Amino acid sequence: MLLDGLIPLFAYGVLFTSMMAGDHAGSADGGSPLAVLVSLVTLLLILGLAVWQLMLLTKGTTLGKKMLGMRVVSAMGHSANFLTMLIRETVGKGISGMIFSLGFLWILFDRENQGWHDKLMSTYVVESQS
Repeated sequence: MLLDGLIPLFAYGVLFTSMMAGDHAGSADGGSPLAVLVSLVTLLLILGLAVWQLMLLTKGTTLGKKMLGMRVVSAMGHSANFLTMLIRETVGKGISGMIFSLGFLWILFDRENQGWHDKLMSTYVVESQS
């Protein structure tokens, strides 16, 4: 989960920095052509990252889980579908983090190592086979 948040945060930081460099490049029209180009390329990379993350959700994983060799499966053992992953990652993790992140800490004490978001969607995190 930490990787899922830090990678986009880093990308947004690069975009913000490049945009600020464009504002301070001394041009009244928003910056030098190079600063504008850097901002556009960075924005395209962030959009590409967002599309990639959505594609990973269709495979039952996230960027952080992919990097760590993990995936999310349903109670039947199949990869979680896009809708399940989308609800798990948005609504479910919102609920897990709502009260002092107890839903995430629950993983440490649960017999099946499920967080509240996993309980909600009947999912499990497992090691990838590939």
